[in-house]
Parts: sequence; structure tokens; C-alpha cells
Amino acid sequence: MLREDGSIIGPCTMLDVSATGARLKMPTESAAPSEFILLLSKVNAAMRRRCAVAWQDKKIMGVRFLPS
Repeated sequence: MLREDGSIIGPCTMLDVSATGARLKMPTESAAPSEFILLLSKVNAAMRRRCAVAWQDKKIMGVRFLPS
């Protein structure tokens, strides 16, 4: 996970993904910024999506993908 300026927010685990969004698990209960960039591959940094947090419950959050 990256901020819009490219700085690192931290890691997460993708629990589910669809064409419109994803469900993510964070390692801690820290709040994510309302919008961020999700890296979809550890190998290919070009595979990324802009996201907006739709909901968050402790370590689990739902995000919707935004237009590039």
C-alpha cells in the first residue's frame, strides 16, 4: 500500500478481489488513509489500483477501485 505521493503505508493481505474492489487484512488496527494505491503484485510494480476505503472494522477493510 502506497500513499498518493508514493511513500509506503505498509503491507496488507488481499482476502478477496473483484472487478470493483477488494477486501484487505492489515497487520495492525491502524487506520488507512481514505485513498491510497494498492500494489497487486510483489513482482510487477505496474500492477496497481487506486483505492478508496469503503469500510473498516479493526484489521479488515473493504476498498473500491477508483478510475486511474
